[in-house]
Amino acid sequence: MNTHLRIEGMSCQHCQSAVERCLAQVPGAVQVRVDLVSHSAWVSGDCDQQALREAVEDAGFTVLAISPTDL
Repeated sequence: MNTHLRIEGMSCQHCQSAVERCLAQVPGAVQVRVDLVSHSAWVSGDCDQQALREAVEDAGFTVLAISPTDL
């Protein structure tokens, strides 16, 4: 399963790295890609959407939208 997240609050490379790290630690995450320009993240793997949301929010960012997608 692939998941797309729209994330608010990322403003620099440090923010991008922080989001990548927190999403990569969600159980089931196989691959994580975060794009600072589009304020988006894509996660491949069998992950619970609520766990993804909580990981991002625990890192200090806001999830605006989360949805399944094709990578």
